[in-house]
Amino acid sequence: MKVDVKWEIRVNRVPKVTEETREAVRDVIRAGAFQVQRHARRVVPVDTGRLRDSIRPKELNELQWEVRTGTEYAIYVEYGTRRMRPRPYMRPAAERVRGWLEGAARKAIKSAAK
Repeated sequence: MKVDVKWEIRVNRVPKVTEETREAVRDVIRAGAFQVQRHARRVVPVDTGRLRDSIRPKELNELQWEVRTGTEYAIYVEYGTRRMRPRPYMRPAAERVRGWLEGAARKAIKSAAK
């Protein structure tokens, strides 16, 4: 299952992103992915624990991560079916981390730009 929650961090006022800034933002994005994992694992419904244990962050490239599951039924738990109510866990986890991620990225960019 893949739930798309994308964050874009644009630095318009800085003509060149320094390596220090890039590293700081990379660390924030990585930390955000692990926070999403942690929150999703806390709220996901558990029967056998297979779905919970399959929630893992994956690095796509140095500034892009995704948090995914490794079960075929994860999407049905998140969105429900006509016979089962939805029990969202991934979207609420991503939303919970969003504000922290945006603030931490801004702070990292400002700090590295000094």
